[in-house]
Formats: sequence, C-alpha cells, structure tokens
Amino acid sequence: MAKDDEDIFGGDVFDSWDEVEPGHVISKFPSRLRYRQGADVSDWDKCGGTRYLPRNWHMQCGAAKDIFTVRKFGGFEVTYPQPFGDDPLFFATVIGTLPGFEEVYALQCIAASRAVMEVYWWSVNNITRIYINWLAIGPTGL
Repeated sequence: MAKDDEDIFGGDVFDSWDEVEPGHVISKFPSRLRYRQGADVSDWDKCGGTRYLPRNWHMQCGAAKDIFTVRKFGGFEVTYPQPFGDDPLFFATVIGTLPGFEEVYALQCIAASRAVMEVYWWSVNNITRIYINWLAIGPTGL
C-alpha cells in the first residue's frame, strides 16, 4: 500500500480497501473488542455479569429521522443494513429536531427483531422532526 493510500483511521486493521466489503472477515479487527459483559453468549442485549471474549461480531451504524405532524412523543423503526445473529447492543443519540434545539427526553430503544430496532422518544414541546445517529454492535447473522 502506498503512503498516500493509507487510511489514517484504519491503521493496521486492514491491509487493503478490497478487504472492506460485506461478508469479508478482516482477521485483525476482532482483537479490537476485548471483552463483553452480559448474561447470554449470543444475545448481547441480556443484562448480566459474565465476561465473554467476543467472536464473530460486527458493528453497524447509521442515521435516521422521523417526520410527522406536530407531536410531543412518538416512535419509529431503524432497520439494520444486515440482520444480526441475535439481539445487539444499540446506542442512539438525538442530533437534531425541528424546530431546532428542542430537548428530547427518554430516548428508548427496544429490539423488535434481529433486523429492526424500535426507537421511542418524548419531548416537552411539540416538534415535527427528530434526527438520530445510531450504533449497533452484536453477533454476526447468517
């Protein structure tokens, strides 16, 4: 790999951009997630104190929005690009509202399936749009 082609963020995770495609295992990457704690070896959403060495896992991330008539609460679904093998860990944060700068409380996420996460929210004031960024980490699916 030429110096100009190096990925300053990827570092030594992969040798070539040709390796970065769905379904291709990057052998160096799994060592980046050292441990996972929970109550089930495959369902990453189960609370517990058992420590696991993660195997066959992947991350997915994205941005989502919900557009609606004026309301103070609501919910919408996020569909993963690729289903997980079991329930993943899901993290979401509000990045914007319309009207702008409205406080959104109680952002809650519930796994509807291995392919879909339901996101629920509540606001003190009426809004017409909500924008989120999300990250899901979990066991690799089929």
